[in-house]
Amino acid sequence: MASLGHILVFCVGLLTMAKAESPKEHDPFTYDYQSLQIGGLVIAGILFILGILIVLSETGEPDEEEGTFRSSIRRLSTRRR
Repeated sequence: MASLGHILVFCVGLLTMAKAESPKEHDPFTYDYQSLQIGGLVIAGILFILGILIVLSETGEPDEEEGTFRSSIRRLSTRRR
């Protein structure tokens, strides 16, 4: 009669042989981290430059003829009524 140790060794041997014989499948869910990093840096650079251009743009500044900031706020609040 086989001892419990022999049965355990036999089962482990079968499992390792079954694992070794299975073909390695190509994993379709792998990431190309180099392209991902370059794409992220390009997008970050574009957004950075766009932010600098928005900060430095002079559109939205009131003209000298329109008066002070407080009077322009009053004008805007009376238009909505």
